[in-house]
Amino acid sequence: MCKKTLHASSQCAPSEVLFLFRGNLMSPRIYSKPPQTLEQQAQLLISRGLKDVSKDELVEVLSRISYYRLRGYTYPYQDNTSSNSEFLPTASWPSIKNDYLFDSALRNLIVEALGFIEIAVRCQMEYQLSIAHGPRWYEDVSLCHNQKIFNDNLVELRKHW
Repeated sequence: MCKKTLHASSQCAPSEVLFLFRGNLMSPRIYSKPPQTLEQQAQLLISRGLKDVSKDELVEVLSRISYYRLRGYTYPYQDNTSSNSEFLPTASWPSIKNDYLFDSALRNLIVEALGFIEIAVRCQMEYQLSIAHGPRWYEDVSLCHNQKIFNDNLVELRKHW
């Protein structure tokens, strides 16, 4: 939309374009960095001093995890005082890759543990409520604080019987 006409037009300059966001008109964010191919992203990392990795390996990694996710792992290994973000002399790809793999393994362990915790909590909830309120406790409206949510849940549950 142009400010002047409030109609969409291909003749509006980017600075004249407004976006409707949650009911408020906002100016768009202008990005100064053009998109780069995976090969260009890999070359950028290498040109900034990333050692012990081939361009082909970086392209493959970037195709799976993206430049900006990888950037989170390269950050401690770069001089972040400049926009150029050169790698520190001691930085190497194996260190960055190991950090990413450790984080990935840790995340997987946490997700797996959460699954066990969820099952244990549900098991105890079902057991304790069944002992205290009988085998059909889930149909007892007095156990719920919100009657509408209770009714909606019961309708959904009964769809699966």
